[in-house]
Amino acid sequence: MKTIGLSVYPDFDDIETMKKTLNQAKDLGYKIVFTSLQLDDLGFENTHTGLDESFMFLLEYCHQLGLEIHADINDRILKSLGASPQCLEPIDQLHIPVLRLDDGFTDEEVALMTKNDYGISIEENASMLAFPKKRIETVIKEGNINQYCACHNFFPLNETGLSYQDVHHATQLFKSYGMKVGVFIGSMYSSNDLNSVGHGIVTIEEHRYLPSHVQAMELFACQDYDYVIFGDSHPSIEELVRVSEVAHNDSKEFISQKYTLTQEWLGDYCVELPVWLDAKLDWQLKKKLTSMVLIARADQPQLLLRAEQSRGLQRLEPYHPMKRHAYSITIHNYLSHRYMGELQIPLEDLPAVDNINVIGRVKPYAEHLVELLKYGKVAFVLKEE
Repeated sequence: MKTIGLSVYPDFDDIETMKKTLNQAKDLGYKIVFTSLQLDDLGFENTHTGLDESFMFLLEYCHQLGLEIHADINDRILKSLGASPQCLEPIDQLHIPVLRLDDGFTDEEVALMTKNDYGISIEENASMLAFPKKRIETVIKEGNINQYCACHNFFPLNETGLSYQDVHHATQLFKSYGMKVGVFIGSMYSSNDLNSVGHGIVTIEEHRYLPSHVQAMELFACQDYDYVIFGDSHPSIEELVRVSEVAHNDSKEFISQKYTLTQEWLGDYCVELPVWLDAKLDWQLKKKLTSMVLIARADQPQLLLRAEQSRGLQRLEPYHPMKRHAYSITIHNYLSHRYMGELQIPLEDLPAVDNINVIGRVKPYAEHLVELLKYGKVAFVLKEE
């Protein structure tokens, strides 16, 4: 199962609400709880300074449940807790296993913190460093790279999230040094606690209005991220469940309980691709297509994605040919002879032909997932939602 987490902010919840949330998360397989000790210091509304009863409960209860707290701080907050780069004992006493750094620390101070004797991991803000390579190499030279990881920033303000490409590029740098990297996804239904005029607490701007499980699948499928965390404080239980479900899709055993494996699956993840299918499509064919694991061919065509596992399922008659728009779902009919049944997803608009039936379409918000299916590295199933 992929490692997943959620955010809990004691500023916005009472103890009973937090207890219920944490119990649900534990039961669903969530491993990480992100919180911030500096919301008031950063000027967020309706927040307060200091570790009150609610904060202490969160830290202690997560420790009891075995949930890994990632606590966000800056240099001012670290000092207020009686700690310093030279001494993280107060952080250890608070049962904080991962200390996420915001700002105010030099390269040398970060390296010093990674050498702590308490096993506390120092989590870098992977999005904010102007010279990340210099920081990493200072840790290698003067600190302990084994107690150093990174997690991207989140952005409550609409239109300020990062591009997918920039996040991927930064992640590749940290991964090249063997570091674990995390990233935030957003909720479609959470209250806007960190920004009353915002929507979604995401790292990647393109994710802001996507269903949370689709955001998660994009990140799981590209294999670059070690953990994915809800940035929002109150995702719905349905969102928590759905993300938990797709986090299991790296398990061959789990996938085989839900779908039919038609060949040896050598990949690391299986995407449940959200689609529309033609309402008039033969129900038997629809049932077969939505219950089997498909894998794109490794010899990736320029114009489309090919999955040949569906060949020969049944005789397919031609019906009214239509233009094959990009990201439509097509299947070859009997006029294609030995290719009958091959499922394809065009990557650009292609003309209508008599030997190919258009049977559906990938939902627009899931088009980026198709790009991750190329070369057969990631399996997929057609999922009507």
